[in-house]
Amino acid sequence: MNEETCQMEAEPFKQCCCNCESHLPTHEHCTTNPAMRQEAMKKVGGPTCICGIRNGWACIPHVPEGEEKVVYTNWPEHSCGCELYTSRKKKD
Repeated sequence: MNEETCQMEAEPFKQCCCNCESHLPTHEHCTTNPAMRQEAMKKVGGPTCICGIRNGWACIPHVPEGEEKVVYTNWPEHSCGCELYTSRKKKD
């Protein structure tokens, strides 16, 4: 499997993480990565925010009311999907 290309047309699943409604980008945060923020501040010569820097992907499935909510991190942008796959848009 080549995770650099979309898998929507690949047999046998015809699914891809990039088209899943549970697949969302993750980003750096100034308070959880202070070293990266300090490095960015040195480059621009003053205060700056790193929250716009995407660092990966997360799978955030729908969880019924009353059940524990779980986020699965470090998913690739493209893969054949998973047992949580739910298409963002209807296939023609």
